[in-house]
Amino acid sequence: MGERSEKKATAPAALRGHWRIPAAILAVVTLMIGGLWTALLHDLERDREALTASAGVDALNLARAFEEHVVRTVDDIDSILLLLRHDWVKEPERFAERAAIMQTALGRSLRLQVSIIDRDGHLTASNIPDAERLYLGDRPHFKVHQIDGGDALYVSEPVLGRVTKRWTLQFTRRVPAPDGGFGGVIVLALSPDYFADFYKTIDVGHSGAVTLIGLDRVIRARASKLPAPENPLGRLVPGERPFFNPAAPAAGVYRAPSSVDNVQRIGAYRRLANHPLVVLVVLAESEVLAPYLERRGTTLAVGAAVSALLALAGVLLARSYHHNLAMRDTLAVKADELAAAGERVQDANRKLKELARLDPLLGIFNRRHFDEALEVELLRARRAGTPTALLMLDIDHFKAFNDTYGHQAGDECLRRVAKAVCAAARRPADLVARYGGEEIAVVLPDTGAEGAADVAERIHTTLASLGISNVGAASGRLTVSIGVAVAPPGPEVTAAHLIATADRMLYEVKRTGRNGTRLTSLGYAADVMAAS
Repeated sequence: MGERSEKKATAPAALRGHWRIPAAILAVVTLMIGGLWTALLHDLERDREALTASAGVDALNLARAFEEHVVRTVDDIDSILLLLRHDWVKEPERFAERAAIMQTALGRSLRLQVSIIDRDGHLTASNIPDAERLYLGDRPHFKVHQIDGGDALYVSEPVLGRVTKRWTLQFTRRVPAPDGGFGGVIVLALSPDYFADFYKTIDVGHSGAVTLIGLDRVIRARASKLPAPENPLGRLVPGERPFFNPAAPAAGVYRAPSSVDNVQRIGAYRRLANHPLVVLVVLAESEVLAPYLERRGTTLAVGAAVSALLALAGVLLARSYHHNLAMRDTLAVKADELAAAGERVQDANRKLKELARLDPLLGIFNRRHFDEALEVELLRARRAGTPTALLMLDIDHFKAFNDTYGHQAGDECLRRVAKAVCAAARRPADLVARYGGEEIAVVLPDTGAEGAADVAERIHTTLASLGISNVGAASGRLTVSIGVAVAPPGPEVTAAHLIATADRMLYEVKRTGRNGTRLTSLGYAADVMAAS
């Protein structure tokens, strides 16, 4: 008898010894797979960072080239303005002749539209044929010189010419009067297409773009093969862009969605040293990372295949080793092992079944279990002749809550709301489930309209006592909307009909202001209740 007891005592120890080496094999295989994925993901991330950095360098080099072109063009235009202004002051009657000579010298690459606005704001001279004597004193490029006594070059935002009826950039300088005072403004109008056409000569990809922006945030010129949803000329660029920050470097790289077409891009900028302008070159992130994404797909597929082979080899080796040892055990040990394994499997199955019924985030029942339970409850209620109530609850302004506080706070908010609902529906037979997103369903067996309304009111009261803030809501606090449908005893009501009715009641609450409850009994008139 003592010998038999000793054998029974040593059998579990022998079994534990049999699993040590297979467990070690599986542990080694797991470490190998973990190391493989660590290396693969690190390599992919390094590849991504390298492509992004390289794109930034390329964009910065292109921005430097475009900067030189803009500076050269603006300096040439300023020189022309100074020469023509000198000629106007000395010999105004020869202004058109000198402008024509200047145009001939420049050729067709730079079309000049030069005008003189007198001190009273009227167009007094122009190289545009048959130009009328229009009043231009309300234009910003006139007022800036009228107010400021300095002699600086001014570059306007795109304006629609009253003479040419075309969009142009106005390059202007102050014209002095004989007494040294304000004598008017000399204007050289240049089409934004002049810069855009030059930008098109450089390949920045299908979705890339080159833009000339003023420090006043207004777009002066833009070129891209991807058509913009609307004309970008004159649009404001968001002020948080780094190139608008005087403390930021004069040249740099950043990543942001475009304010013109919302395409995510990697951009490089350069602020002009002597002019209030910024040259911006942006490359579409999807095009920059296309080689990385292609390689990433291949790498992940290969990694998954290698991981599967390693796992299979480890499992087969561990099973083979354990099988060889298990063959030497006695039938009694095998029986004990099978019994223990059976208990473990049953326990695992029970846990898996329980987990399969629960929502992993909120810890309440999930949609699948809700659908099954509602069908069963309606059958039971039909046999017993009792009513069944269904509450459909939705958190008000939850998207605004997520946008304001972040998704982690949103998850915590969902958990607190679920806990409050469970506290309100506290009977053992009551069922609380996550229906989807921020929507929660409550099944109340043997409950009529009055009982369902009480539960809904407890939910509102409990949430109000929590005092959860939500700046996205008009009230400044988190509230819920509840739709209630009651299936009275007797008539056969399907789960789909009950859900649709409760959901319709929920929609009515949402439509009429949120933070309330709307209840209806199927087959009876609707009863509306509001919650403060």
